[in-house]
Amino acid sequence: MARRDYAAKKAHSYKAPRKLVRRDHLRSEIIKRALRQIAYVLVFIGFIASLAYWIFFSPLFLIQDVEARGEGGEEHTGVLYEAYQLLAGHWWFFVSKSHYILLSEREFASKLENSDMYPIIEDVHVEKIWPNKLLVTFKERISRLTVIAVSKDSARSLVGDDHATSSDPFLYEKENVGPHMMRRVGEYLTDRKGIVTGQAEEKDEGSSQYPRVFVEADSKGQFRQGENIIGEKVVEQIMLLHRTFETYPYLPKIDYFFTTDALSLGDIALYTKEGYMIYFTGDYSLQKQVNHLLLTLERVGELQQKNLKYIDLRLENRSYVCCNLDNYVR
Repeated sequence: MARRDYAAKKAHSYKAPRKLVRRDHLRSEIIKRALRQIAYVLVFIGFIASLAYWIFFSPLFLIQDVEARGEGGEEHTGVLYEAYQLLAGHWWFFVSKSHYILLSEREFASKLENSDMYPIIEDVHVEKIWPNKLLVTFKERISRLTVIAVSKDSARSLVGDDHATSSDPFLYEKENVGPHMMRRVGEYLTDRKGIVTGQAEEKDEGSSQYPRVFVEADSKGQFRQGENIIGEKVVEQIMLLHRTFETYPYLPKIDYFFTTDALSLGDIALYTKEGYMIYFTGDYSLQKQVNHLLLTLERVGELQQKNLKYIDLRLENRSYVCCNLDNYVR
């Protein structure tokens, strides 16, 4: 028992022998550890750099092939050219815009729609196909109207200075000055949205198949392909009128339309081949105006229609008729 107590008491006096380390060996160990850490860092940076290079510059992630296909399966060389031009650029001076992952389909489609090409396109849809293909589907803008821009200055000079400040949008017609007598700024073909799809020359036989619309423009106003020359609502109203007059055999034949405000839906004048005008408005239902027109023509009679100067339907539930009283038959 005593020996055990003695061992417990003396246990604290036993110490491990001190290890002697040379100073030059200690310095070399510190240097080796630092070099090892630097090597680890360099290997990690190299791995990240190689991974970034593989992701951003590898041909595996770059679009190499572009296919452009129309709604009917037709090809469009202009779309292909513009697509490759957009893909040829770079982001941040070194990342290609043809990168599969970074390419935005919506932004790419928007740029194609706003590109200057012929024939002009709409409803562009871009789809990325793995691994390196881009499919562009589109629809060509179909011409719907022939828009003839006439000069405001020449129109006002024809009616005279006394009437130039009048608020009546159809003052020229009441003064027997038609848009066809005004100086033309240009003739254009437009689609259903009022976007210019091309030039329409006077001798262009293809433009005669579309309804003609005269609009007021600045004397120096010129419109390029892809620009908006007439509002979409105005085009819709004119096309509806054109279809309605083609449907009803009792309605007169249309010569051309005229509007003083091409970008917003307002008043529209219809010139008939019989020689009189019909005024419509966008303030209320067009079908109601057509119904009033049918009733008015029925009351006027076929014989008296030759003496009409204009029919005004711009007030709801009313129609005003102006006749040439010199030739009026009672």
